[in-house]
Amino acid sequence: MKYLILGSGFGLYGYLPAVLSKKNNTVYLEKKYKKIINSRKELTIYKNKIIWIQNYLSNLEIIDYLIIAKRPSDQVKIIKKIINKKNILKKIFLEKPIAKNPLAAKNLLNILKKKKINVSFGFIFQYTNWYKKIKNFIKENKKKNEIEITWNFNAFFLKKKVKSWKNDISQGGGIINFYGIHFIKLINELGFNKIINSTQIKKNYWFSSYKKNKQIFKLKINISAKKNLFRIKLKSYSKNTSINLPNPFGKNNNFTKKDNRVVFLIKYLEYEIHKKTNYNELFIFTNFWEKIIKYNS
Repeated sequence: MKYLILGSGFGLYGYLPAVLSKKNNTVYLEKKYKKIINSRKELTIYKNKIIWIQNYLSNLEIIDYLIIAKRPSDQVKIIKKIINKKNILKKIFLEKPIAKNPLAAKNLLNILKKKKINVSFGFIFQYTNWYKKIKNFIKENKKKNEIEITWNFNAFFLKKKVKSWKNDISQGGGIINFYGIHFIKLINELGFNKIINSTQIKKNYWFSSYKKNKQIFKLKINISAKKNLFRIKLKSYSKNTSINLPNPFGKNNNFTKKDNRVVFLIKYLEYEIHKKTNYNELFIFTNFWEKIIKYNS
């Protein structure tokens, strides 16, 4: 299968290794990414497997799958550029958040739906082992249970004291839109759609809770914590279980080596590649995201 990847960050250190983990896959990259590939040791092993092109717009007719891993506003611009071009794209993979805010996301989804584009967004928490444990816990304890997730870490832009769109709400960043969006999708998928509370303290701490019948889901995210912690507490009448990890992906991310998220990206691509887009599901999720933003305002 032929993939074209756009994005110099997660597109290269995440999607590139994930796609090329399959021998029959080919990756097309624009020549402007050559410098990045050559400068990072963990990526140079792939340089002979890449087909270099001058401009992605001129190569849409020869690829099967397009991966766009860029900031939300850029993703929307690219979609609008290619939406009316003739191509044989089987699917477009985009990163989350879908757009800079729920309204922009709805507008984008309407465009994609109208054109009958098969699309997927990079939510990969659902492919982790801890997510499977939560699903089994809910299934086994339907009468009453409580799930509590705490995610503490220090965001890279806080560590390095640099400006980043990931901390800019107007660009689709911020603790809820960028970091929390993973969990908003997960909570929505698990059916905890009644918001009990949602409070953001400054830009760095957000806690919220949700309800489904007699089941409660509590979420706490701190992006300026001194220590990394990802903890899940599962509480029921019969027993309490705790899962402790350094982060949602099980290991400390070290971008000088292979990113541990690649394992879950591989699973995500394998599953999503054959799945048709459920636009109703995406609109329900976007409405839920919008409710949380309004509740928190």
